[in-house]
Amino acid sequence: MTAMKSIRFGQESLVEFYEYSDTYYHFFEQKSDTGLHMEFLQKYLFIPLDIFRKSKQNKDIKDKRDAWLALFSSDEPETIIGLMETYPEFREIYEEGYEICRNVERVMEMFSKELYELDRNTVQYMIDEMQDTIDAQKGELDKQKGELNKQKEELDERNRTITELREEYEKALCGTVSILRSLSIPEHEIIAKICDQYQIDEEQVRKYL
Repeated sequence: MTAMKSIRFGQESLVEFYEYSDTYYHFFEQKSDTGLHMEFLQKYLFIPLDIFRKSKQNKDIKDKRDAWLALFSSDEPETIIGLMETYPEFREIYEEGYEICRNVERVMEMFSKELYELDRNTVQYMIDEMQDTIDAQKGELDKQKGELNKQKEELDERNRTITELREEYEKALCGTVSILRSLSIPEHEIIAKICDQYQIDEEQVRKYL
């Protein structure tokens, strides 16, 4: 991957930059505190234009790099004219910038287009994030619904088993009562035998007599 270099121009520099009043190119990159070297993509070049202007005050521009900075930072006609005489290719750039500054509508159109793209991209990003959240929540709800349905099926199965066991229990109890009656055993003895065999009280036994 190619490293990205960001160039930052400053018209009003922070006080830290003034500690290096003769320097107006400051290159920054990320480094490890252990000495381990890794190549990071993002690098920065800070150019304090106000310090550049002060350092070049009453001095000639000696190279094209400084000429670019002078073109960006100066509004003195004499300086601009001198730059265009030395570097004719600057004329087209300066004239285009001058026309843009004169044509306020074009400037606003440029900003409006950029803002429109920014807003559209921001809205689309927010929509995508919301959709991802909705999809994740829907997936979680579907999972919970599946678990609840499974638990309901298990509960229904248990209830069916309990009902079947209760029916078999009552059938067996009724059968026992019938057998004891067929033997002409008195009712109070039947009740005593049923209470002892099924571990229930007399009131419950009487429901089956």
